[in-house]
Amino acid sequence: MELHHVYISQKRIPKPRLILYRLTEEQERAREEKWNQRRKKMKHTSNHRQTHPIYAYITNTSVKDIAKEAVYPLYSLRWQIEILFKVWKSIFRIHRVKKMKKERLDCHLYDTFISILISSTMTFKIRNVLYQKEKREISEYKAMYIMKESLPNIYLHLFETHEKITAFFDGLYDLIRKNGKKSKRYKKESPFGILEALPR
Repeated sequence: MELHHVYISQKRIPKPRLILYRLTEEQERAREEKWNQRRKKMKHTSNHRQTHPIYAYITNTSVKDIAKEAVYPLYSLRWQIEILFKVWKSIFRIHRVKKMKKERLDCHLYDTFISILISSTMTFKIRNVLYQKEKREISEYKAMYIMKESLPNIYLHLFETHEKITAFFDGLYDLIRKNGKKSKRYKKESPFGILEALPR
């Protein structure tokens, strides 16, 4: 169900839309099973948690841009943001900074962000090509690790001939294709699969 022109506190949100989504019985069972697994792992004292079958989503996107049926699956893609921050911290160590002068810190941050920009741009391009050609999913984490380790070689090959540069990037593509395979979770839809299934 979708409601238009809803009132949301005192904040002025242009043309807010409220989408109410009710879980199916299968989704409710899946949520309950997931909670039970987490409870056993974390040793919760409570034996049962009341499931909430109705979820509310608020957006100011237009109906033309995003249909109400697409709001729930799009929201489920939020874990991609968590993966991004995990990459920044685990691979690029962006949160670990030694005591230094401000000017040196600025240089350090610029260097890190440029490395992230180059790595992520190339990773997502390769990721997209692999999916378009072979419907193959690659792990963002694994691919970014490979790309980060290859950054010094990327810099060196920029001064080579066109043929050598092409050969190097072809090899990098094959390396990610071979070693960046994504672990498939049971009944877990991939981001590409979710985006393809969205109503147009």
